[in-house]
Amino acid sequence: MVIPFLTPVPVLAQRQWKLSAGDRRLAVDVAKARQADNEAKGRPDAYGAHGGLALHIQGTMSELAFARMAGLDLSCWQAVVDTADLRSIPWDVGGCQVRSTTYGRGRLPIHRADIHDHPMQPYVLILNRCPVFEAKGWIYAVEAYRPEWWDQPVPNQAAAFWVPQADLNPWP
Repeated sequence: MVIPFLTPVPVLAQRQWKLSAGDRRLAVDVAKARQADNEAKGRPDAYGAHGGLALHIQGTMSELAFARMAGLDLSCWQAVVDTADLRSIPWDVGGCQVRSTTYGRGRLPIHRADIHDHPMQPYVLILNRCPVFEAKGWIYAVEAYRPEWWDQPVPNQAAAFWVPQADLNPWP
């Protein structure tokens, strides 16, 4: 029997980060590569969302800001800009899945597939106030499986467990 282990959460040097203009350009370039790959493969936005490139930009900027807060290396992103090859990009940042919101009281969405596929992985909520980003907290996917958090706030998008910021774990 294999017992899954908890992925450790990175220690953050800072909970806020202001992305430089160069970092913002890099994130936009990576987002464009992700969107082009989705379009070439005929993949729609995940979970019924609509926004394509704008969603990728919000996500990549939040991922890069989180990496900077934790002192993590994302130099592999330059390979995407140079070659448009997404295989060099890790599927997470520092062992964490990064989700973002532009709403001050926004919640962290955890989908059933997240809990099934990566139950012991931390999911991070980043408040995106570009160019300033703030790490609001984190939770292991399996901890989000609470009926009171199940919600579908946007019609025609997939329901998920929406974790309130007050219930997220603080940074170590």
